[in-house]
Amino acid sequence: MSARANWCIAAAAFACLAAGVALSNRVEPGVQVKTVTLAGDIPALQFIPADSGPHPIALLAHGITASKETLFRFSEAFAAAGFECYAVDLPGHGESARPFSFNENAPTLDRVVRSLGSVDVFLGHSMGAYAGAGSVRDGNLRPRLFIAVGASPNLGEHGPPLLLLAGRFDEAFPPARLKARTDARLVLSPWCDHAFEPWDSYLVDPAVRAACAAVGKIPPAAPTRWHWRLAGMVLGVLGALGLAFCLPAFPTRWAWVRALLVPAIYIAAITLTSGTWLGPDPDAARRTALSGRADRSGFAQSGLRTGFFRHRFVSEPVPLGYYARSQMAVVRLHLLLSLQGNLPAWAAVTKPHFPDCKTLDHIPALPGAFYIMDRSYLDFVRLYRLQEAGALFVVRCLRHVTFRVVASHPVDKSTGRRCDQIIRLTSDWSAQSYPQRLRRIRVYDAGNQVNLILLTNQMALPAPVITELYRQRRQVELFFKWIKQHLRIRNFYGRSQNAVRCQIWSAICAYLMVAIVKKTANLRKSLNEILQIISVNIFEQCPLPELLAEQPSPPSEKPADTQLQNSFPFNN
Repeated sequence: MSARANWCIAAAAFACLAAGVALSNRVEPGVQVKTVTLAGDIPALQFIPADSGPHPIALLAHGITASKETLFRFSEAFAAAGFECYAVDLPGHGESARPFSFNENAPTLDRVVRSLGSVDVFLGHSMGAYAGAGSVRDGNLRPRLFIAVGASPNLGEHGPPLLLLAGRFDEAFPPARLKARTDARLVLSPWCDHAFEPWDSYLVDPAVRAACAAVGKIPPAAPTRWHWRLAGMVLGVLGALGLAFCLPAFPTRWAWVRALLVPAIYIAAITLTSGTWLGPDPDAARRTALSGRADRSGFAQSGLRTGFFRHRFVSEPVPLGYYARSQMAVVRLHLLLSLQGNLPAWAAVTKPHFPDCKTLDHIPALPGAFYIMDRSYLDFVRLYRLQEAGALFVVRCLRHVTFRVVASHPVDKSTGRRCDQIIRLTSDWSAQSYPQRLRRIRVYDAGNQVNLILLTNQMALPAPVITELYRQRRQVELFFKWIKQHLRIRNFYGRSQNAVRCQIWSAICAYLMVAIVKKTANLRKSLNEILQIISVNIFEQCPLPELLAEQPSPPSEKPADTQLQNSFPFNN
């Protein structure tokens, strides 16, 4: 293909992309969309109708792994019908700064209702519908109509009229289950599933008609601007395809640049043409949801039984997965283990050569928490970040660290401790990176016949306590050993990074869910026993408390002929 034809295709592709971006931002005539903050810290999208005067209020709540922009289609249709709409971000989703928690969804909606004064129509998709149902049962949310999309909530005995909207292929709530309800009106879409319900016109139009009937309004004609947004997204993808096709040929040495540019062009096109009505992807909130819930369960076990520590964290990198012909690791797992119940508080899967100390830039720094680390995490710039956050650390020191002794405390050398000193770093870079004092403890490990030099910013605790804290770092190794033995992480089903990552995260999530079940059900069984019972009965439709209940042991029967049985030695 000639250079002129290539430039013509590139110009047409760029024009398609620009037209797609312009069309994807179109909304219904007269409808204004604003980003507001409700109740102090709850992000929301406000949809203001074109006509003036008082308007009925509609409140919309999204489902899990979504955001306020997910319900853009419903909000725009309600605003075109004369409703003032508010689509909010629930905790842990979208732009919300609050951590994810199912228990915080209903109180968040309660605060929104108090700030708005009253709500005439409520619409919730999946998790948002259950959050609204909790607020209705508590008596804080009293709408004239409750619309549940892809959900089957319980509104209580005196709840408002209920409209159920679902797709024919909904995986979470099959139509047969929804048709069995006699206290609600059901509208089914003939084609969509659970994920596409917020954008289905077969569900949006009945919701608008029912909302208008609830407040005594005449429903308008169905909105049409969503067709333009869909066409804009298609044009944007076609433009990205044309731009990727027109990329020049790179030399063999720079072929990797093209491999990066092609997906970057597609991602940019989809983001520019769908970001307005799809919203951001809250991956970080999803990944920390289970760890946050497990930490809030309040486990009583502790790696070191001293009651005045709030948290104790142990960090350790472990290489996982190997290439077929070499022993080079595919990925590396960095884990922050909370010794209050031996629960993973934070984890990251990185490339095999990712420096350990750089993970300190990403771990959550909690005031009053102890971070116990090996010497590969010795980086004074990052340790000072923990110091400024109010966290405490115990890290093994390297030999080349230069310092001067400010004060020295007496020690009992018969216990293995050699010195307990208060020091200041003396090299230019170290002193500039960490200007505060440090505590240096040297102890002899008789079991391994090595001298351990520990650095900490905790000045008050006795030296034996600091030494015992560092010994708890071994709990990470025991945790990985338990996971590899019981969660099938010793062998991997795939060798690619994606396959190994999926198996690692699945194992961590399984460990957290089993730990939550053990705590909430107050079980005496070990985690291994619970896993074995669940794996055997994985397809049984039985409540977990019944499945994991303690079974009484059958009474031992006395042998009929003890003399006869004792005559055979293999019976014993």
